[in-house]
Amino acid sequence: MIYLTKSEYVYQSLKDEIIEGKLPPGSRLVVADITKKYNVSAMPVREAITKLEKHGRVATMDLHKLKEITILRNEIEPLVAKLATPYIDEPLIKELEKLIEQMEEAAEKEDCSAYEKLNHEFHQKIYDQNPYEYIKELNNELWDMSSISRFALSHTPRRLKESLEEHKMWLQAIKDKDPEEVARVVRLHKSNAFEELKTLIKGF
Repeated sequence: MIYLTKSEYVYQSLKDEIIEGKLPPGSRLVVADITKKYNVSAMPVREAITKLEKHGRVATMDLHKLKEITILRNEIEPLVAKLATPYIDEPLIKELEKLIEQMEEAAEKEDCSAYEKLNHEFHQKIYDQNPYEYIKELNNELWDMSSISRFALSHTPRRLKESLEEHKMWLQAIKDKDPEEVARVVRLHKSNAFEELKTLIKGF
């Protein structure tokens, strides 16, 4: 069992709300409201908000900072996926195929929350095969810092179908044992997601 402090609990809860689209970009977090909602004192709430701000998940996340993070992700994630490709075996490919099937079901139902969780699992299963620990750690940190970018999926069901096709292309490149094509597809995938997010943020 993993024990969470009150601060960690509030942080994780607020982060989940952002990822699920319940707290859109630019949301103002009121300490009094959060203490009442989670039945905690003000101190852990302030600590959680400070951590969210540090990682760019609330109002302080502007498009310029998000763009910088995205530029890094557009370089790091294709590299991680490329490095992981030679280490992906048939059992893992079967797991990825199953995830694709589940993602397709979620996309058909326009269940953005379910799709995002499956999407994260798909990425993580692949990235975990990368044998370079520091690169893996850096990639995970960037992913965590840009949780708000998944807001795009929660507000644009149309994007789910596009994302699904990109994941299918990615899996095919893995099956073809083509690391360069894997990197190309992942770069396209990240670029398309960021363009969608830019459109959404301008609408708020």
